[in-house]
Amino acid sequence: DVNKIKASVADFNSKYFKSSTLKTTSNLLGKDNQIVMVKTFLEFPEAQNYFDIFIANTEELNEINKADYGAYLISKENYLTLFKTKNLEAYSTFFSSNYDL
Repeated sequence: DVNKIKASVADFNSKYFKSSTLKTTSNLLGKDNQIVMVKTFLEFPEAQNYFDIFIANTEELNEINKADYGAYLISKENYLTLFKTKNLEAYSTFFSSNYDL
């Protein structure tokens, strides 16, 4: 249920990043995938810090992190490419190859 996931992520953001102006949205990525996005980070280190805390969270996000959904950092440019191609598997491979997280 994407709405439940989106709500959990928004609650997490409110608890741990309330001074940030993060927005949680969801989009269809083709007919088979939905994505939940957290945006907007001004610089990569800020996004990387968020990503690390998100992945390590075993309380509020335990259900999400255990479900083995993919979690990625993505630039605006790469997101536009992903949205056009709708090839999440290719982006997952790109992410694994280019980000040492």
